[in-house]
Amino acid sequence: MFDLHAYTITKGNRLVSRAKMPVKKFDFTLAEMNGWIYIISGKNGAGKVVSSCHRYHPSSDTYISIAELKYPRYAASAASIWPNLFIFGGRGGEDNNMIPQIEYYNHNSEVWSTLQLSPDSLSI
Repeated sequence: MFDLHAYTITKGNRLVSRAKMPVKKFDFTLAEMNGWIYIISGKNGAGKVVSSCHRYHPSSDTYISIAELKYPRYAASAASIWPNLFIFGGRGGEDNNMIPQIEYYNHNSEVWSTLQLSPDSLSI
């Protein structure tokens, strides 16, 4: 499990403790979008895959809970293209299999949706 620390030159070149994550977990996915750091899914202290997601604002040192993933996963990858945050890959489920679904979080609607893939194009 992790606590968040920040390295800052203005405070004497040292690690400074920040607000604790609302849910302690590991193997989560991190992504940045529009100044927010998103902490997506992962495993809790008992090693169970969780669907909880949060976003952290560094300047205010605050966390906000956001919608949970439809397909909880750990060790996934993420990318953001404003206003969407995409998560893909990772493992989960009872068999610990790779998760084939790509989900995206829309910052405006604050909802996770599943990306629908077609042979000719991608649609959101």
